[in-house]
Amino acid sequence: MFKKYVLAVAAGVLFAQPCVYAQDAKSDMQGHWGIEGSVVTTGAIGVNLVRYEHAYEIGAGIGGSINNSSSITNVFTVTLFGGLRNYLAENTVFAYGLDFGTKFGRDSGATINSAFSTGPFVSIEQYLTPHFMASVWINPYYYDYEKKAGVGKTTNRFLSAGGVGFSYNF
Repeated sequence: MFKKYVLAVAAGVLFAQPCVYAQDAKSDMQGHWGIEGSVVTTGAIGVNLVRYEHAYEIGAGIGGSINNSSSITNVFTVTLFGGLRNYLAENTVFAYGLDFGTKFGRDSGATINSAFSTGPFVSIEQYLTPHFMASVWINPYYYDYEKKAGVGKTTNRFLSAGGVGFSYNF
C-alpha cells in the first residue's frame, strides 16, 4: 500500500512549493470551469468537468480501467464530487469535500450488478499558470458497496485511494 502513495505524496510536496511562473490565480481565475485528466492509484484514468469558485468546487467525471490482454476486466466509473476551497498561498489551494461514485462493467470476469462508493477527499491544487492547474488528492476513508455475480459486499476502506490530475481552466 505504501508504493501507491509515493507518487501522490511526492507530487503533493512538489506542487505545494510556490510556482514562479504562475500569476495571481486568486484574483484572475475566479468562477471558472476546468477540464481535468486524472490518474487514480487504483489504475483507473478519468476525465472530469469541474466548476471552481473562490470558496468551493463541484464536478463530475467519467473514467475506468480496461485490461487490454483479455476481456475479464472492463470497469467504467461515473463520479460526482464537491467541496470547499481554502487558499494557502497566492496560487496554492487546499480543498476538501465529498466524492460519490458508481461503476459498471466486468471486474475479474464477474459482471458488476450494482455498485456505489462514497467518502471524503482532501487535496492540494497548484496553479501552474492562470489556465493550467495540477492537483493531488487522497481519500482518507471510503465506503463501498458492490454486487457482483449476484453477491453483495460492503467494504470500509482507509487510505486506499488517491490520485494526480492536471486541468485546463477556462
